[in-house]
This record gives sequence, structure tokens and C-alpha cells, in this order.
Amino acid sequence: MRLESSAFVLRFALLLAVTCAPRWSTAQGYQVPPPELARFVDAPSSPSVSVSPDRATLAIMPGRSLPTIAELAQPELRIAGLRINPLITAPSRMTYATGLSLVTLADGAERAVTGLPEGVRIGSIAWSPDGRYVALKEVRDDGIYPWIVDVTTARARPLADVRLADALGGGSWAWEPGSGALLVKVIPATRPQDPPTRAETPSTPVVQENLGATAPVRT
Repeated sequence: MRLESSAFVLRFALLLAVTCAPRWSTAQGYQVPPPELARFVDAPSSPSVSVSPDRATLAIMPGRSLPTIAELAQPELRIAGLRINPLITAPSRMTYATGLSLVTLADGAERAVTGLPEGVRIGSIAWSPDGRYVALKEVRDDGIYPWIVDVTTARARPLADVRLADALGGGSWAWEPGSGALLVKVIPATRPQDPPTRAETPSTPVVQENLGATAPVRT
């Protein structure tokens, strides 16, 4: 009689837990927190700054605090300690700024850079040696594009309709010492869009050799 009573109580408890539990469904999509919490989480992060080589101008770049779900869902290749996004040929989950302004340090006057597309994502910038220009990387869904900003006019223009080969991060461009040109490493237009297919059957055996070097474990 006690066993039957215990089984009845257990079934009743399970039924009550299932009935009273919140009904979450994938059809509801992502749940949004209260507005007070959302404003706290989505608050912009502290802007990053960069001083020109001639110490005359300060670049201010506001940023976001967190990436979007779409950015986190992008593919990632892991090669020799690198984390690469193959869609843009750049480091995966990179941070970026949402704007750019220039401050003249002599008088504190601030100017917003014009000419950039709405909703621009700036990966990084590079000052020319003479401080007259700023190169920036615009992050798009299909690649990284170079831009040039004239510090005198605070206006930006695209350098060329090319995509940077920025998989290693930071090594895709360099200013000439005289500030007359910006050297960029670009992705060839003839590069196939789809990655090469991987063979399922290996063509050669896997061979390991021990040439007498001391190792902490047996090979």
C-alpha cells in the first residue's frame, strides 16, 4: 500500500511540474529582456582613441559592447592557432567601431568624418606618417574594404573597389615612409568564391617519424 501511494505521489508531482512549467518553444524566437536590462546590456562601450604621428589630431571611434547573433553565427576556420572568418578573409569575431571623428588637439574642435556609408563598421585605422591621412578598414558581409580619410577636410573616400586579404590581421596594409601611397594586400578577383572540396579518402598514408629527439612521452 505504501509503494502504491508513493508511486501515485510521484506521478502527481511529475504531472504538476510539466503542467506548471513555462512553455518555451522555438517558434517564439529569441526572448527579449525588460527594457531596463536591454538598455544596460546594449549600452555602447567606451570609445577607442588614436593620436596622429604629428600629435596634432586625435581620432575617436565609438564602438558597440556586444556582437550580434548573426556575427556569432558566421563560420570560423581554426588553423595553427588562428581563428579566421572565411566569408571576409579576416579574423573571426572581430570588434569594430561604428563611427569616426577627429579632434584638433590645439583647440579641441571635433569634426565627424563624412562620406562613410550609414551603419559603417570600422575594423581598424592606420595614420599616414605625416598625419595628413587616415586609412580605415570597412567591414562588410563579403570582405574588408580600404578607405582613406583626409584629415584637413574630415571626409572619407573609398581607396579602391578591392577586398583586403586580412586573414592574419593587421598585415594587409602599410604606408610608404613619405605618406605618398598606401600599400595593400588584396584578394585576387580570380579567386574562386567557394572553398575547395575536401577529399574523403586520403591519397597518402599518415607517417610519423621519431628521429631520436627526446620526448616526454612515447611516440
